[in-house]
Amino acid sequence: MGSLTKRPKIPKQVPPVKTIYVNNPTSPEVTAVSTEASEAQVTSEERKESLLRRTRGRLGTIFTGFKGFLSEGEQSTRKTLLGE
Repeated sequence: MGSLTKRPKIPKQVPPVKTIYVNNPTSPEVTAVSTEASEAQVTSEERKESLLRRTRGRLGTIFTGFKGFLSEGEQSTRKTLLGE
């Protein structure tokens, strides 16, 4: 005996529309020196924020702060959370 109703049809999926935003340059006369300096400054700021964020979070309990896991200073002989 067959079934009394048909299987429901799966609706066709429409691919989402991709929107691409393009920034127009306001001043084409940008020197490479100022760009490199600002990029270096931005990366150092991001690194500082990342280090501070790591020490505050739950993952900060593993030695990833300013002390550093690979620091040459004090080498602890006790076991760490990394399973040494």
